[in-house]
Amino acid sequence: MNRRDNRAIARVIGAAASNASLAAVLGVVTARTLGPAGQGVITAITTVVALVVVAATLGTGASLRLRSVPSPSREDVRAFGGLSVVLAVVGGALSCVLVAVTQQAIVNAPLMLATFLLGAASLAARQVSELVQAYDRVATSILSVGVGLAVQIAFFATLSLAGRASVELAIASGIAGAIAQAIFGFARIWSYRPPTALLLAPRIWGELVSHGSRTVGYGLGLLTMQRVDRLILVAVSGPVAGGLYAVAATLAEVARLSSTAIGQLLFVRTAAARAVDASTMRMYHIGVGIQAATLTVIGVTAPVLVPLVFGPEYEPAIPLLRGLVAAEFLLGLALMDSRMALGLGRFMEVSVITTVCVGLAVPAYILLVTRWDAGGAVAGSIVVYAAYSGLLLMRRRAHGSQPPE
Repeated sequence: MNRRDNRAIARVIGAAASNASLAAVLGVVTARTLGPAGQGVITAITTVVALVVVAATLGTGASLRLRSVPSPSREDVRAFGGLSVVLAVVGGALSCVLVAVTQQAIVNAPLMLATFLLGAASLAARQVSELVQAYDRVATSILSVGVGLAVQIAFFATLSLAGRASVELAIASGIAGAIAQAIFGFARIWSYRPPTALLLAPRIWGELVSHGSRTVGYGLGLLTMQRVDRLILVAVSGPVAGGLYAVAATLAEVARLSSTAIGQLLFVRTAAARAVDASTMRMYHIGVGIQAATLTVIGVTAPVLVPLVFGPEYEPAIPLLRGLVAAEFLLGLALMDSRMALGLGRFMEVSVITTVCVGLAVPAYILLVTRWDAGGAVAGSIVVYAAYSGLLLMRRRAHGSQPPE
């Protein structure tokens, strides 16, 4: 592999490793401060917001990136900015509605206000991240997430030391982090002189939505598979079970950031070559190796790691973590194979596979969680991710050297 490839991998892996560390620290701080029940509530709300944000963007970020070869036009950027403001308001409102419908036991007025602001800020931060990638700054986009996490940790830690930590203020910390992420990302592309005046352009908005909506099924379906287990677990078994499961997932998902980061490179390289070449496959194998090594360490050290980091009250999460290690490895393969398939132009095919697997996931989680609580959520993750990974691998191999339809 040439030096350019090595530098690209090093940049995205370095940024992803930093993000993984910060995400783990955030999980530890909130888990220790709020306890399993509070952690379960936070998990439910942030899961709803994450799902809404992916759906409410309507794929416009991916559409902008595909239109931005070699760089985005000023008109596209202005229109994208105007549309993003509208979608941020919609995202905040939908987040409130979905939390009220799915988590009725925890709803109150301050929580609803915080949820609205978190949904709006998170959607804006995601759109800025997409804009940064449109300017070919993939590592910067990943790094901006770390900046947001760092601000969120500092904000919540300050409140905790002042004795004012609560679920609502934890959400406020998330809002501050999303705003910081957006500001940092935009500042890093300032040298490109991006236009700041927003444009109300229904024609361009329609084009962005038309082209990007094909990716929504993939993005929303993927996130649903990754998060719906927590929503169902909190609703069926209560916040405590959800909090224990969230702690196990926080540690297991450390490996996900490396596969996601390399997946972004795989998408760019595959799209440029219109095929899966030898250099791309070497990147893929590096991603598999990093993921396997990370998850092996986490699984082996789980009995020491969980009580040491989160406290003895979270020891029931140890067997959950070991099961989720297997599930995360399967998902990591799927994340990379899906990005390569998307790079080949197989948007609809990947979306269909993802949607089908979501159709499997929801009833499987409901059935297994109702019967075995958090252990059922782990079993469901392994089954769903195995099916998803296998289908994507087969389709990526089938189309690896063919031009897109």
